[in-house]
Amino acid sequence: MYDEQLQFESNEENQSKIKSKKTGKYTIALKLIITLN
Repeated sequence: MYDEQLQFESNEENQSKIKSKKTGKYTIALKLIITLN
């Protein structure tokens, strides 16, 4: 489960880099929400 989560986070990170120019602020907010939950 941990490895899958790690892979998922890595995937999200790569997607974030691709979309960072347009959705950087949204991505940061989303990560904060996920962290709080």
